[in-house]
Amino acid sequence: MTRSLNWFLTPIPILKLCQTVCCLLVIVFFIDGRIQWGTYTLIYTLSFVLAFGCMITLLLHYFEVPKESRGGPWTNMELLWNAIGCALCAIGCIVLVWDWWQMRSGRHHHHSTLAPRNIGESRWLRRVAIVAASLLLATCLFLFTFIRVRRVGIN
Repeated sequence: MTRSLNWFLTPIPILKLCQTVCCLLVIVFFIDGRIQWGTYTLIYTLSFVLAFGCMITLLLHYFEVPKESRGGPWTNMELLWNAIGCALCAIGCIVLVWDWWQMRSGRHHHHSTLAPRNIGESRWLRRVAIVAASLLLATCLFLFTFIRVRRVGIN
């Protein structure tokens, strides 16, 4: 059984789609320079996992899997997923803000290479700032989804 298309205009699907967009922004902006620092690669990879997980949970809700399975641990799994997403995005944001501050001060010793030539240092700083803001927004979205599911439930 599936829900109607109007369901995508309710809070949970909108939050899930916004979470996915934030993760996709991280992927797009880090696709070129993630080799500079292992942490960039980790954030890049985790963004793929989070975007995929958001889409899977969105599809599970759309096809009403939690309602059909009656009594499964779906609410707890959704709460756990959102808590993990919130924590990972918050940690990533904090690390990137620190990294941005370090690079802004001219300290690049924690990076294995410099910014890609086709991007340049100033543009890379902007990319890091955009990704940090995207992760901050994703943190808030995962937190809002966690609170909503905890108060209202999945259905």
